[in-house]
Amino acid sequence: VAADMYFNFRISVFVAALFGVSCLDPAGYGNTGGSTLAPERSLEYQARYTISVLNRAESCFFLENMKEGYIVNLHYLVISTKNGNQLDISVRIKDPKNKLVTFQARKKEGHFTNYRVIEEGDYEICFNNRYSMYESKKLMWEVDVEGDELEDTEEIKKMIINKTMEVFEENSNEVMSAIRKVRLGLARARHQQYWIKSKSSKDSERMETLKGMVDTWSMVYSSLVLAVMITQIFALRSF
Repeated sequence: VAADMYFNFRISVFVAALFGVSCLDPAGYGNTGGSTLAPERSLEYQARYTISVLNRAESCFFLENMKEGYIVNLHYLVISTKNGNQLDISVRIKDPKNKLVTFQARKKEGHFTNYRVIEEGDYEICFNNRYSMYESKKLMWEVDVEGDELEDTEEIKKMIINKTMEVFEENSNEVMSAIRKVRLGLARARHQQYWIKSKSSKDSERMETLKGMVDTWSMVYSSLVLAVMITQIFALRSF
């Protein structure tokens, strides 16, 4: 297998379809001469990928846990061109018992639609470029599985509810944090107002005290001035 530069990695179509992203088995990486994978996001129950298959190599994928009655649709298109001509690729699909489901030889674009799963298990999809001596092929392919959307409905509901609760709790925590900040700011403002009011009362009391002192000393100085003036008048008359 290694000598033929064969590699594989698994695709969880149901999860990929639910979340619109590819769910790949990390152990599937480590390609020793096969293809590279660039997944694209999709909606509903589809998985779409753009891959490159090297010359004299093939890239294989697995659709995991296919149940009886599922409908599988496969579409692929070779993007690579040479001298203005579109290149081709061979495709084969095998069931869990390694029996050939379909084989399409050297096509530029192909479809395999409305296949009803009979044998439950993992189905293998391979893109074969072993016949090409020099040219690597870049292609886009899409798999669509119908029927899996009816499975695990309760788990999906629970997952959605849990996700909603997580978002709600996160937003609630943000709101509570904002409320705590506002309450802290109000408490500080109220304390500052109380302090300003206390300081104002103290300053007013001091002003009243200073006013009384000014009035008292003004009367004293006025009395002294009047007494000095009367003394001087009597002193001048005595001469």
